[in-house]
Amino acid sequence: MDTKLQLRTYRRWDGLTADAVALLTSAREDPFAIPLLVSPSTAHARAVGQAVADEVGVAAGLQGKTASALRRELSQSLLDMDPQVDPWSGSALTLRIFDLLRPDDPNMAAVSEHVQACRVRGIAHADWTTAQQFSAVLQSLIHHSPAVLEQWRAGEDVDAEGSALPWDKAWWPHVWRLLHDDGHPDPMTQLTQLCSALGAAPLRWPSCVWISPAAPEWQDYSLAQALGRRIPVTVLHLLPACAEHSRWEPFNSVREHTNLRWHECVQQCGGQAHDHCDHADPETNTGAAEVEVHLCHGEDRQAEVCAEAVCAALQEFPDIEPRDVAITTSTHAPQAHLLSAFAYAAESDGTSRTNPLAQCRISGARSHLPPNPVIQAVCTVLRLSRTRQTAGELLDLCTMPAIAARFGFTADDQVTIRRLVMDSGIRWGLDAQSRSRVGLGEIRQSTWFAGIERLLLGVAMSDDPPSHIDTVTAVGDIGSPTVPLVGALAELVSRVRHAMVLTATSATMQQWVDRLTTLIDNLTSPPAEMPWARQAATGQINVLARVAPQCKVDAMIIADLLDEQSSTRPRRPSWFNGDCHISDPAELDGISHDVVVLVDPDEDEIGADPLRGLRDPADPLSDPMALRHQYLFDAVATARRKIVVVAQKMDPVTNSEVDLGPFVSTLRGNGLPRRHESSDGVESPDGVVLISHGLQPFSPHEFTDQSGQSWRSFDVVMAGVQLNAQPDVERSPLLPRPTDPPAQIYSCADVSTALSNPARTVLRARIGAPAAKRTDDVVEELPLDLNGLDRYQIRARLLADLTHGSDIGTATAAERLRGTTPPGVLGLESLNRAGEEALSIVDREATLIAGAPRQVIDVNLELTDGDVPHLPWVDSHLTDPYRPLLLTDRIETHGVTLVRMSPANLSPRTLLETWLRLLAVAVAQPDVTGWRAAVVTRSANPEILVAPDAQQARTILAGLVRVAWWSSQQLFPMPARTAAALTEVILPYRPNRWVTAAQAGWKEDHDSNWSPFASADYSDLERLCRQHCEASPLDLARWLMTPITTARTRGRRSR
Repeated sequence: MDTKLQLRTYRRWDGLTADAVALLTSAREDPFAIPLLVSPSTAHARAVGQAVADEVGVAAGLQGKTASALRRELSQSLLDMDPQVDPWSGSALTLRIFDLLRPDDPNMAAVSEHVQACRVRGIAHADWTTAQQFSAVLQSLIHHSPAVLEQWRAGEDVDAEGSALPWDKAWWPHVWRLLHDDGHPDPMTQLTQLCSALGAAPLRWPSCVWISPAAPEWQDYSLAQALGRRIPVTVLHLLPACAEHSRWEPFNSVREHTNLRWHECVQQCGGQAHDHCDHADPETNTGAAEVEVHLCHGEDRQAEVCAEAVCAALQEFPDIEPRDVAITTSTHAPQAHLLSAFAYAAESDGTSRTNPLAQCRISGARSHLPPNPVIQAVCTVLRLSRTRQTAGELLDLCTMPAIAARFGFTADDQVTIRRLVMDSGIRWGLDAQSRSRVGLGEIRQSTWFAGIERLLLGVAMSDDPPSHIDTVTAVGDIGSPTVPLVGALAELVSRVRHAMVLTATSATMQQWVDRLTTLIDNLTSPPAEMPWARQAATGQINVLARVAPQCKVDAMIIADLLDEQSSTRPRRPSWFNGDCHISDPAELDGISHDVVVLVDPDEDEIGADPLRGLRDPADPLSDPMALRHQYLFDAVATARRKIVVVAQKMDPVTNSEVDLGPFVSTLRGNGLPRRHESSDGVESPDGVVLISHGLQPFSPHEFTDQSGQSWRSFDVVMAGVQLNAQPDVERSPLLPRPTDPPAQIYSCADVSTALSNPARTVLRARIGAPAAKRTDDVVEELPLDLNGLDRYQIRARLLADLTHGSDIGTATAAERLRGTTPPGVLGLESLNRAGEEALSIVDREATLIAGAPRQVIDVNLELTDGDVPHLPWVDSHLTDPYRPLLLTDRIETHGVTLVRMSPANLSPRTLLETWLRLLAVAVAQPDVTGWRAAVVTRSANPEILVAPDAQQARTILAGLVRVAWWSSQQLFPMPARTAAALTEVILPYRPNRWVTAAQAGWKEDHDSNWSPFASADYSDLERLCRQHCEASPLDLARWLMTPITTARTRGRRSR
């Protein structure tokens, strides 16, 4: 049969496009029969389609196909092959290989030894990893070296050069031959069958225009020959060249090799070849474009410089549009996403040139399709058996969309769930059996199940003792609104346990279909916006079960298979829609643009070569590095007017120089004939403009004069900063007067909190800033030793149990069952010591009460005036500073004694709150005299405070409450701990004798809330007090602590 295959080569993309348009729009017998367009990518098809529309006004029905898509379509229609089932690629091939790796096969000795050695080292699933690696090797051989596979099929166990395979690869040909035993034709056989079927099959295309990529797959040549025997096929191949061929030869080898392949293909079938159809001169092919190299620092700076370079190009060439500018970088690189986020204000304030990027959209950085939430949840549950099942993993499960939808967890519920998990003491381990793998099966406290039991018991029991039943201690303070959430959390843990039992053993792929269906039904529900998620989760496993139904795998392998299906795929880009596109050089593959910007072209990771020793060293088509170089060369060679390179020259951390890569170095020395001005106004001898940038976008030399010989930034904001830079001015800590002051009703605890940390008070009241607090990170390790905070919390819980009527044995047993102490005998000593201290505090409290009658005093006071320090900003920066304030509280007393128990040593906040309560009862009960308060701590002697007379108590109390209220409007710069240290009421811990008590107290008080006002240096607090209050820190401390000191002195005298 006569062939109708032709080959045409071109120096430039524009010439190739013009001929493609002529071929696609030529007259034909049937005007409704549209020619077939085979293109390397969607970008090429769209570019040709737009050229056709420019020529004839419309390109209706013209849809390009890649060669691989054409093969799939023809195989489905002519060979009845299922496109969803490809046993020679992906997970299907991996499963088939895994099923063949049998330890009893003598040809698999190398694999067996490897797996056994990995098992000894504790590496699991080495056989599955081996199958995955060999699957990748076979797929690479199928695409690049099919001749080697044909030799293996014929029984020749050799590499590409005919040498025997090394011992560690000798099993590869054996597995390749075994893969053919199940009757699936390999890709080479499929191609032969397809080409044969094409000889008699009816075709709907009158002709074919085939745009060759830089490196076609080997199947493309045979398919083009087969099509050429039926319809006219014209292969269009871009073959750019440049004047300095010797310098660029390492970057331009792939297309030359492809050209030879196409010539051989055409000659084999008697076709015709026409070279250089556009008659372009290689001497001027790349010399027509200017070259500008920007040298800068790291990735973020490169993105900023790239945006500036796009602005400069759009201003330099007023006749081009954003779509005429191409930015090439790895679409997974940080620079691509940083560039896509650029947005400049359209207005200019005259400090710099109008920014052209304001009218330009930059798109193309790969946003990924959302992962399948059902698959994510299932994979997480499948892998739980190989993890410690920590509290964090339980919280992660609850936040997964599919699980949250199944159990009704809302975003607000996640905070409550976190609190429940922390309060229940869950650390790690699903149950005691899951801990048995590491020899801790007898310790069930702090497991998921133990925590859920504590929560359920907390729902069912009251707060009255006993607080535990059998081996379970209830979690307290579970309100009615939280009960449904506890039930849902318990149901989730129960179903997870059932899922782990269900998936604990290996099973065939067909059995896994049933298991996964059960697991998905029990644990997940697809979100409303993804109703397809459930079907997609089981769809791929169903397909794999058809390929290898009897292959036996475990849960980890199923999770890997599902992960591969759910791996996020990039969205399909919308090419040539008017945007300035970011793309990988491989995606452009020769498409011309007026301006081409290459961002960090030498920084690209090339993975390990799976075909070492199996590829033809003289064939660059299968060499990833050679292909990468070719794409970079194409991007430069097809630039019409300007080439911009943004490369890293300095390290962003050390500012040391970084060597330029081979591509940038070659581009600098390509000998372009044009003369350019460098950044310092000196002619660059190699014809390339070199511009060095500073570390920051506001570096002074980014905004040099407008002489035309130096770089000048387009960033209006940064230029304005440069022109209007002012020296730093020390700002006053005073805030504007509030228009809506907070409520004026306080309790004693509120006043104590406000005066203990005034910075937190004013930030929360004025801007809603959260109070600084200890970390709420979930603890996932079993306690082996107790720190000071742990011991304090244990004493506090024991003290609460004893106060509610529990005996010491019951209280310590309940604490033991909470799981807060080290397991086994490790925690007994600490727990018994804490119990003794708590019991001692309770006994001393009983001695102080001495049978006095218990009463609860309702405090409801309206306070005016009061003893307050002199603060100069009261009248000018406070709203209604002297309005009446209300103090309400309920205070328990025994006779005329108010007792406060503390599980720690005496702290300033405890002392201050006790003092406030004592003043409140003295004012609320003015007819009763002799009021006193006792703070019982770990110390042997309680701290006794004696109240002043009712009038003086009112004055002091009113002053404290008023300053607390003022603290909600302006900062009162004296926290209670620092005040106690300054007045020596309570001395803080001093790490050494060079640190004063005031410095130590301020260091303990200072937290993130104080950072906007003062540093942790005590001298900064002194400055703040004198500037803000016109008083020394000692003056403010004496106002707060002197009345307490007087009350303590009276208390000591009264003993």
